[in-house]
Amino acid sequence: MKVFLLFCIILCVESKSLKFHVNSMDYNQKTTVETSWLYEMVEQGMPITEHTGDSDVDRSKPFIIRKNDWNFNPYKYPCVDDTAIEMKMNASTDIRYEQNPMPRACVPIGNPNGVMRGYWWNGNKRTVTKIHYDQSENIIWCDTGKKIWFIWEPEDRKNLYLPDSDSSGYKTEARYLFHKVDTTRLPRIRKTRMYSVVMRDKDILYIPPLWPHTVYTLKQTFCISNWNLKRRRRK
Repeated sequence: MKVFLLFCIILCVESKSLKFHVNSMDYNQKTTVETSWLYEMVEQGMPITEHTGDSDVDRSKPFIIRKNDWNFNPYKYPCVDDTAIEMKMNASTDIRYEQNPMPRACVPIGNPNGVMRGYWWNGNKRTVTKIHYDQSENIIWCDTGKKIWFIWEPEDRKNLYLPDSDSSGYKTEARYLFHKVDTTRLPRIRKTRMYSVVMRDKDILYIPPLWPHTVYTLKQTFCISNWNLKRRRRK
C-alpha cells in the first residue's frame, strides 16, 4: 500500500492520459495510456521481494534493492562509468549498447564476467515496451526517474502469446501493447500471474532469465541494464 500511495503521488501531477513512445522496432509509434489503468495494474500486481543487498538472495525470482548509489560513487564502488556520465552530461534522448560482452564489468550485484550493458536515457519522452523476455538475467540500476514494471513467470509465456525463441528483446516480444490487449481475442492472458513494481531513482531491479516483462518509463529517466551472459537460459 505504501508503494502504491507513493506511485499515486508520482502521477498526480500528470494528466489523466499520458503519451508514450513505443520502444520497439518502430520507435516512431506512439500510444496513449490512462493513468487510472496504471494505478489499477500496480495495485493488482503481486509485490516482488524487497532486499537489502547485504546477503545472498534467491535469484530464481525477481527482487528489488532500494536506494543504492552504485554507479556514481567511486569511493564505495570502483566502477564509475564514463559512458553513463557522458550521456548524463549531454542530457539527450538516447539508447546505447555495449555490443560486445565485457570481459569483466562492474555490476551492482552478481557475476561481473560476460556482461553486456545497455544505457537508457529518455529525456522528455515517456517510453513503453511490449511484453518480452531475455535469455540472460538482467540487473537494472536507475540513476534518475521512474519505471513501472509488470513481470510474469516464465511458465506464462504461452499464456501471454509470446514466441518460443532462443533470442531476446524485440525477437521475443508480443504483438500487442499490454494496456491495449483484447482479452476476448487473447483469453489465456486472464490465467497469468502478474507481479508489479515501481522503480525509482537509485533502485536496483533483478530479473531472472526468461521472465516476461513490460516497462512504462516516465520522463527524465536514466537507467543502466546489465545482461549477465554467464547466467542465461540452460539448454
